[in-house]
Amino acid sequence: QASRIDRQNKELLGKILRTISDKNAPSLEREERLDDLFEREKLTPGFLRHVEGECERISAAPEMTSESRRLLETLRVIQARVVEE
Repeated sequence: QASRIDRQNKELLGKILRTISDKNAPSLEREERLDDLFEREKLTPGFLRHVEGECERISAAPEMTSESRRLLETLRVIQARVVEE
């Protein structure tokens, strides 16, 4: 069951990241899609822990690239939005 929950959390995080990073959609449309996604999906404390774990993993990397910094920043934004919800 733990692996199933972990897989679900990874899939949800992937959906959120794809929604946020869709450069073909205007910013307002991405925001609306993200709002819709948060309304449809079950945002659990376990998901929040998963996002925090990803942030810690990236932060602990021996080298921080510009891409990893951007991903970390995006994950922190997601984390704040989940806490708001």
